Amino acid sequence: AIFIYIANRVSPGKWEEIRKTLCHVLIDGKDDRVCQILAESYDNEVVLFLQEVSAAFVGKAKANPTLSSRFGIFLPSSFDGKRNQNSIILISEDFFDLDSGVDVTDCVLSHLEGNFVAAGDLFALSIEDKIGKKYLLVSFHGDSNGLSTRPVLTGLDQAFAAGFQDHLLICGLDANTISQAQDRFHHGVDTFRQHIKGLGMISVWDREEDRFLTTTCSARTSLQMQLNKAVSFKNRFSAASVSLKDWIVAYGSQVDNMFGNFRDNTGARRFVDESLLPTTNFPSDHAIVGCTVCFRENSSAEPSSNTSSTDITGVQFELPPSEKRNDVLAVANGTLYDYWGISENVSFLSKIQDNDNSCSECFPDNTAMPEVLLVGSTPTSSSQLSRQGSNRGMHNSVFFNDFMKGDASVWILFCCRPLSTAICKGWF
Repeated sequence: AIFIYIANRVSPGKWEEIRKTLCHVLIDGKDDRVCQILAESYDNEVVLFLQEVSAAFVGKAKANPTLSSRFGIFLPSSFDGKRNQNSIILISEDFFDLDSGVDVTDCVLSHLEGNFVAAGDLFALSIEDKIGKKYLLVSFHGDSNGLSTRPVLTGLDQAFAAGFQDHLLICGLDANTISQAQDRFHHGVDTFRQHIKGLGMISVWDREEDRFLTTTCSARTSLQMQLNKAVSFKNRFSAASVSLKDWIVAYGSQVDNMFGNFRDNTGARRFVDESLLPTTNFPSDHAIVGCTVCFRENSSAEPSSNTSSTDITGVQFELPPSEKRNDVLAVANGTLYDYWGISENVSFLSKIQDNDNSCSECFPDNTAMPEVLLVGSTPTSSSQLSRQGSNRGMHNSVFFNDFMKGDASVWILFCCRPLSTAICKGWF
């Protein structure tokens, strides 16, 4: 009653409309908006790790035509429909064999010493892709102070060593790490970095030197019960709670590179500095974190014997000096793409170059035929691959016949499609 009285005195006749708007955006319509963001901005991703998910969200995601047609929605067997703090994983149907997915959360939990995880916080999934590579995908939500994150990752490392060494590991987590942890009751970012390094893991933020990099930015008003945590409007940025809490980690021995990392606090794959979360357009109090993970060609999970794929790493081909041309120098000198594909079928690439619809079945529905950007013979070692990021505006065409060599067995194709959905039948 006191809060309502204050609000009505400060803004007579306006508080009720503001309250209705906030309730719709942050409570009643939150799940719908999150589904909309994922369907419009992240429908081409291979894996989406989600934490603090409610049962209502799962229902809405399954009812969303884009999400339900592009992704398999996997839940832990310990999914808690009342607590609404669940970790789940959305997995591309184009890339993975969804029928191969197995919940192995209990295997990971068996290696934890102590009760660090509530029901639904941890989800570990074993699954194979379309060419037989095995993956261990893990989604985890740490406790408020991040103290459970270290023992959970330690247990995950032990579980991996015990039974999943033929898998490729990727873990997306809300570690709840604190950028400026002052005591042992909070898990600091620097401590977390040291811990995963000790486990032989790397993270999406390893190359970021900005100590003020954050994925959360929140400030409490006085219209809540913990008034000792309230921040004045004037100091809403300087006194905000800002931390780097969200991570993607993998084993350094398996990963050649993590690149194209980004944060998004708008829902449109953009990050706006000093934007308090949540907002009316972005109903989460954590930014979305993303990157492309490039696995090593000789990592522990080997391709199945019936595939002709060379390496699905998301990297660019470096042309030998004798084959460089003026119209592809931008590629050789580091112009960045994340639109690519690999094929050993020369006639298949030729058909694409000629826009021959006979190979259109190799691409997902409603996808335009790609444009060949660069073709060349296969590299002899991974060191000849030039790791790149993304520049979606570059479409310099290189004609197929200009690089036709009689002894070439594998050709590299750059096309107008994102890496995350470029893996489909007929390409490998």
